Amino acid sequence: MKINRRQFLSQCAYLSGVGALGNQFLGSHAFAATPSSEYRAIVQIYLQGGNDMNMIIPNDDGRYNDYAAIRGKFAIDRDQTLGITHEGNNGDVPYGLHPAMSALKSVYDQGDLAFALNVGALVEPINKQEFLARSKSFPAQLFAHNSQTEFVISGLPRQGERLSGWGGRLADSLNLPAGTPPSGISMSDTSLWLRGESTNQFVFASGVGPVEDYRTDRPAFETEFSRGTVFNELNQEDGYDNIFTRERAKLYDRSLAVSRQFLNLTSLNVNTSFPNSKLGRQLRDTATLINSRQSLNQNRQLFFAITPGWDFHGDALNRHNAQLKDLSDSMAAFYAALQQMGVENNVTVVTVSDFGRTMTGNGNNGTDHAWGNNQMVMGGAVDGGKVIGDYPSFSTSDPFFLDSRGVIVPTLSIDQLNGAVAAWFGGLSDAELVELFPNLSNFSQKSLSVYA
Repeated sequence: MKINRRQFLSQCAYLSGVGALGNQFLGSHAFAATPSSEYRAIVQIYLQGGNDMNMIIPNDDGRYNDYAAIRGKFAIDRDQTLGITHEGNNGDVPYGLHPAMSALKSVYDQGDLAFALNVGALVEPINKQEFLARSKSFPAQLFAHNSQTEFVISGLPRQGERLSGWGGRLADSLNLPAGTPPSGISMSDTSLWLRGESTNQFVFASGVGPVEDYRTDRPAFETEFSRGTVFNELNQEDGYDNIFTRERAKLYDRSLAVSRQFLNLTSLNVNTSFPNSKLGRQLRDTATLINSRQSLNQNRQLFFAITPGWDFHGDALNRHNAQLKDLSDSMAAFYAALQQMGVENNVTVVTVSDFGRTMTGNGNNGTDHAWGNNQMVMGGAVDGGKVIGDYPSFSTSDPFFLDSRGVIVPTLSIDQLNGAVAAWFGGLSDAELVELFPNLSNFSQKSLSVYA
């Protein structure tokens, strides 16, 4: 799909330059690691609401039968799954992808996509008995959307008003550009993930009128003043006594400065079609920004995208099917665009969600909030075509099977998955990963084996 500059501007606005907030957890420390000079980018996709385990299921006889028994009517028919294999210690281990994920199965088969099984929010390794006895720590307000979203996106052991995100702290600590344009861009709304101490994030909003409306050569209200002139007069930093008003003026000035830079983005000239969905549009715009990395003078970039609608308290099977198809088609289109631009080895896409869903139903053809869930990591540098981790047995006697509703205690930490991506992005040591993700001090393995 070819997108020229005018089309791009007509669909997007660059309106929100979000200032950094103070961070009591990291300070202004810069990591000793020197990142590679080659371009690298992280794209984090947030599955808002809780991802169901049906994304990928065990496909061997014994484990599939156990899975089907606990899931009941929420089980995916084994014959409908998209079969994949993982080379385990004792030979190939069969898994089945959800039938809506055919586009990403091709990326998996190329060796550029990996799955992380039963990953979730963990303070330290814990099992069922330790959880019930409260003998080990676990995240506060475990099954609440807001607290678990903060936990998995911040990478911090506690929640609070002054939280920062691990993407923002990573940018801080690598001294990435915080000016114009910034290294961190949210493709939907202000993101905790990109909040740092010195890092500014910019919101790249799709579907809003172009910032060209504020050009100084366009008349406003049929007067001698241009819109740009009026806008600039209203936002003179020295024209206000109130500190908050001055900060607002600075914010608008930064936003307009970045907007003017974005007027010269390089057209995205690729032969791939993105879904016309919220996520599809975000990833299309992300590809355009990556394609313009040289004109923006960017060596490192961080992008945050969000796909809402994963909280399936009703009609779970149909809604999850639609969500997975959109996720699969959007990610596959994005990866095809990266390949055509020749930067697939320089970009990693990683998914994250607040938590999982119960294996059993809730009486309303839906599922409820759980804990462990499955996530994906994609990129040419990824050691893909494999499954990281494993499921516990689907039995109440299993030490990680928490209760009869099918809440599964995670066996992998989301910080271990994100830590692998952060280490690739910034060349971080294990000690530096612990600074970025303090909970990793409780784990012997600081990052998962995501890269070759």
